[in-house]
Amino acid sequence: MGADNASLAELVAEVRRAAADMSDGDARTNARIDAIEKSLNALMVKVQRPGALMTASDDEALERKEASDYCVLRRNITVPKSDGNNIIYMPSSTEIDEAITARRGQAQLTRIIE
Repeated sequence: MGADNASLAELVAEVRRAAADMSDGDARTNARIDAIEKSLNALMVKVQRPGALMTASDDEALERKEASDYCVLRRNITVPKSDGNNIIYMPSSTEIDEAITARRGQAQLTRIIE
């Protein structure tokens, strides 16, 4: 009986060590997952922030701003003014993308004509 109790005690000790090791591993895994989640949340805040640009390049940012100005000018020409409404027009992302394409086409056209 004494040998059975000793082996049973060793088995219980081994199970406790394994449980402690698993909880340490779980804690490390949870810490890594939390770090990844924080990074992802920070990235999503940057991407979805109102007014933030979709690109990181300065040239692309300038191109998008010029295309936005192009959209505003086009709207000022095509839509008659109303004395009662002072609504500021902000072009959508799709309109800006179309304006970028139009500006590139105009640049190609002027290269061909010259």
